[in-house]
Formats: sequence, structure tokens, C-alpha cells
Amino acid sequence: MVTANTPEFLRGIFIGDSSVSQELTTKLGWGTGRSVCFVFTVPMFNKDQAADMIRANSPQVILVHADAQGYNVHDIINLRNDSQTPFVLAGIAPMGSTKAEEMKMMGFDLVYHLPVSSNVLDLICSEVPPKFKETAEGWKKGVYKSIVPQELQTTMAASGGSVWQRQKILFYSPKGGTGKTTCSKETAVILSALGGKTVALIDVNMNGGHIAPSLGVKSNFGLLNAATMYFDTKGTALESETADKIVRFMSDVPGTNQRCKVLPGIDNMNKSSNTNIANEKGMEFVEWLTDYLILKFDFVIVDMGSSLTAGAHLGALKSADQIMVVVTPDYFSMGDAKSSIHTFIAPKIGISLDRFKMVYNRYNPEIAVPLSVAADQVQITGLAEIPDDSTHSLTVCSNSGRSFFGEFSPRQNNTPDIEKVLTGFVSLAGHFYPPILEAWSARNQKYAPAPKKNSGFTLFGKKIG
Repeated sequence: MVTANTPEFLRGIFIGDSSVSQELTTKLGWGTGRSVCFVFTVPMFNKDQAADMIRANSPQVILVHADAQGYNVHDIINLRNDSQTPFVLAGIAPMGSTKAEEMKMMGFDLVYHLPVSSNVLDLICSEVPPKFKETAEGWKKGVYKSIVPQELQTTMAASGGSVWQRQKILFYSPKGGTGKTTCSKETAVILSALGGKTVALIDVNMNGGHIAPSLGVKSNFGLLNAATMYFDTKGTALESETADKIVRFMSDVPGTNQRCKVLPGIDNMNKSSNTNIANEKGMEFVEWLTDYLILKFDFVIVDMGSSLTAGAHLGALKSADQIMVVVTPDYFSMGDAKSSIHTFIAPKIGISLDRFKMVYNRYNPEIAVPLSVAADQVQITGLAEIPDDSTHSLTVCSNSGRSFFGEFSPRQNNTPDIEKVLTGFVSLAGHFYPPILEAWSARNQKYAPAPKKNSGFTLFGKKIG
């Protein structure tokens, strides 16, 4: 029998209606011998109060009533992002209610249905312990707490005022494996975490999106859900509310102080044939979505796949203010980029060449031509150069769900190669928001090693100086 003194006993906090809390504490309270025990209950949700309770008591599960007074799904999700200790986030709502679906979409680990029956209690006791074990093992592996040190934020604020404009920025490459997704997510993180700008990061890769997992974001709500909502309400009285709901359902990117939100893409290519994101409807939806989001965010960054026939991709191309073409130093990459731009995108879709800019990724000066030469090969303007990552840290970060900038920018003892790659990404983001460059320069001056004192030298066996 499990007791409150055994390791299997998980402490819980319940936030919500007193009638539900009474049922829980009676059946899953002290002395009941169950694997989950709700030792604290509060009748209403207050973010600061809840954060204090988490810090003081380190609960293993928090169960939130969807009708709790003060309930705010984003504040609740952010409680976990900000917590130093792991816990299972569970919700409870009436069967079939929209709030139950919202909880699932927003990333609650578990969702239960009212009323609190013996079956529900048994489910809590059977599902929470293994879910807590899974959560604890992966805790913070995909989350970086504070990307930008306070001094850097202060410098950033002081250097504001340079000319910039809201933009929809698309990252594109005609072939896979060029680092397009990495460039798009790192740009979004830098603009939001260092630049302090609000950013919507949208994954419209119809080949299967990787933005969300590469940033440690888990969500059941993504591009296909958003498209379905749009077409289900189009032309009805609910249409005006759809856009705001999509923004609410987008997930916060950890470490950006809620300034960067991501809309995950489809998780496999089979979903690209869904009628709501394929062909003309896909093009219509993506154009509508990005046009709306730029009214709400400072920047909209879109990561698209390589296909030039997918409707969602065409919508992204048409709506973009700037198109970042990610190219690697091999001539095949340059040739593919040139061909796709000059023989299809520009003439057949009707996009002006001045909207295309080249991002030269994995640049190694020992074996590759300079950015200016590569840009001449592709016949578009060269914008930024990202040095080759010889340490493979970019891959490690992506595989473990972390931003490279978030992981390494706060460190003072990075290798020279890592510093060069960081500076490359900052330079790219700085083209869209110039004050970033000044802040980064201040950071580099602070982190620069102190000059060595002249300790003299030896001449013919004698120490001089």
C-alpha cells in the first residue's frame, strides 16, 4: 500500500471549485493510500500566488479546473516554463467542452473530464506517476531559462531607435539540408530574446515541419488545426474571432519572455494533402494568416519547404516582404537556388527579385568562395554569412530541443568557432533590427579577455623587462 511517506507518493495542488476540491481531498487526500495526494487546494487562479506555492512546495502535479476563477491558459502554461522543478500539468473540464479541447491543444500533459467519478480518480492515479517520471527525466532539456543577461537587455533598450519596420520574412531553400530551419528559428529567437521584439514563428513546411521540436515546444495545436478553424468559420459570425483564437493557441518559445510564439507545422507529409492546406485553399489560408499576424507582431518569420507546387508554400512566397534564400558553399546549392528563383519563382509567381536575399550558411573561408562571389552566382543580393560550425553544437542543440543562441550566448568561455557562429546569426537578425548589433558589440566587449601584462622576455638566457 502506498503511503505519504513512500517515494511513489506524488504531492498535488488543485486549483478550482470547492465542490471538486472536496471530492479530490476526500478520495485522494492524506491517508487515502493512493499514488497521488492533493495536499493543497486553492479556489481561484492567481499566477503570482501559484508560482509562490510551486517554489515553496515543489508539487509533482498541478490539476487545474477549467472554470476556476481567474483561469488563464497562457499564464498556467508559463508557470511550468518558469518553474525550477518538474511537475505534471493536468486539467479537468466538463466532457466535450471547448475548454477541455483548448487544454489539450495548449499542451497540458493530461486532461480529465467532470464529474469526478471513481473512474476519473483511478485514471489520475494510474496516469500521473508515469507521466511525472517522463516529465522529470526530460525536464528543462528543451528549455533555456534566461537567454539574455540583464546588462545586455539594458544596453539593448538604450540603443533603440534605429530605423526598422514590421516585416514578414520567409526562409526558403530549393533543397533540404541547407540549414534553413535553423536560420529561421535562430533569427526568431534573437529578435525576440535579444531585440525585445514580438515575433510569430510559423512552420509551413509541407515536407514535415521541425521548428517546434527543435525548440523544445510541445503542442497539439498547429498549422492544420489553424487552417481548419479558418475554413470552418469563414463567412460566419465567428470568422472575426478565429484569428485571435489562433494567436492564443500558439505556443510560447521558452526563454523569450513570451515575445516569440510558434505555430508548429504538420508532423508528416501525408497531412500536406489535407484539403484545408493543399492547393488553392492552402495558399489562401497562409496569405490570410501572415497578413493578420503582421498586425499583431513586429515580425512574422515563416519557414517553408522546398516544393514550389504546394499551395501553402505559394501563399508564403506571395505574402513575404523579404525572402531569405539559404545557400551552402557547394555549387549545386547555388545552382539550384539560381534556377528556382530565376526560372520559376520570379517569372511564374511574379515576385520581384529585390525581395530575395541570400544567406550563406556553413561558410568556411578555406574552401568556399566569399559571400559576394556566391551571391553573384545566384544573382541576388548577399545579406549574411553564417560560419561553418566545426563543433557540431548546432546539431546537438537542435536534436535536444534547444536554440543555439539560447544555449551559448550567455556563456563567457565559448570556443572561437562557436562565437563566430553566434555572431553570424546576430548579424543576420541585425539586418532586420539594427540595435541588436550594438547590443551584441557591448556583450563582446564585456566578455573579451583582459589584455595580458608584459612580463618581459628572455634574451641570451637573461630575462629582460
